[in-house]
Amino acid sequence: MERDQTRFRLPFHEPASIFWDETDDRFLVCHAQASSQHVGDDMILTMFVTSDHGMHLQDLSRKSSASDALIGVSVPNLYFTKKMEFDEEEVRGEKSIGRFLIARSLREFSGVENCDDATRKGMMDFCYYLSIGQMDDAFKAIRFIKSESVWEHMASMSVKTRRLDVAAVCLGNMKNIRGARALRKAQEAGESEALQCAALAVELGMLVSAEIVAQTILQ
Repeated sequence: MERDQTRFRLPFHEPASIFWDETDDRFLVCHAQASSQHVGDDMILTMFVTSDHGMHLQDLSRKSSASDALIGVSVPNLYFTKKMEFDEEEVRGEKSIGRFLIARSLREFSGVENCDDATRKGMMDFCYYLSIGQMDDAFKAIRFIKSESVWEHMASMSVKTRRLDVAAVCLGNMKNIRGARALRKAQEAGESEALQCAALAVELGMLVSAEIVAQTILQ
């Protein structure tokens, strides 16, 4: 676990603000501010914090050029003030609220922001159990979900994060026989994880993602 989380270390950033989610008291978000303009972009860290399992960092992403200060969290959105000088079109995954605010969808909910409360809770439980390595409980948390769009979204996310174990479950719930067959053939052929992801991305229509994976293999 320690090795898995080294990518979250930001020696050239410092905490600017932290917020707990309004409904899930396990979920904490931190805005990490670059210590100087030469370091790079500000970053957003999401994590789960509990008394039983401590702190488990979940995701790391760049703060967009349109966003200024993080001001709150209410899953599935993070809320920022909007930079006054920013007049360009909305950034993908973000939505302007009036002139002064921006709502940014968490990556796990991008495209399914309007899911019902039960689905939202199931997906958060899934993310939590995934972060602490309890795969059985993670899959139990989403077993009840019937929405095909949610399963399609999670399958896409699984490809991007290279969680093929999760992707296999999603394909089963989607009843995507071709995708499941492509993944199984790649595994039986002993293909690398990257090639398995590329094969699955093609079956899911994620041609850009498949191309990106292919480029990383050729480098």
